[in-house]
Amino acid sequence: MVDILRQRSLVEKVFVSPSSSVKESFYKRDFNDQDILSELDQVNGNTQDFLTFIQENDKVCVVALDYAGFTTSKNNPKLQKIIIDLYFYENQFKVFDREQLLNNVNDLKLFNCRPNYRQRSK
Repeated sequence: MVDILRQRSLVEKVFVSPSSSVKESFYKRDFNDQDILSELDQVNGNTQDFLTFIQENDKVCVVALDYAGFTTSKNNPKLQKIIIDLYFYENQFKVFDREQLLNNVNDLKLFNCRPNYRQRSK
């Protein structure tokens, strides 16, 4: 999955959340998973590292594999663009810029979801 993100979405960094609970707040994830991270290739860190990366950079474009588990907070001006990679499931990408999400409640509601786990192609 990391290789696919790097090749298809042309991302520079990949952050993963290998052991998060569905009910866990985005900001409380991945405090105790360093052993898992050390086993993953081409990964730049976990959710905590991702949050630090956002704080240290002025303009960030995020590529996520699904809406679920992301954030519905409108309070981070450093997130300029969010791309949801639904290629495995719907053969498409959804692109949102900051202003669009701030001004369109229906688009923001897409991120406030917990659908069933999606079956990836085998």
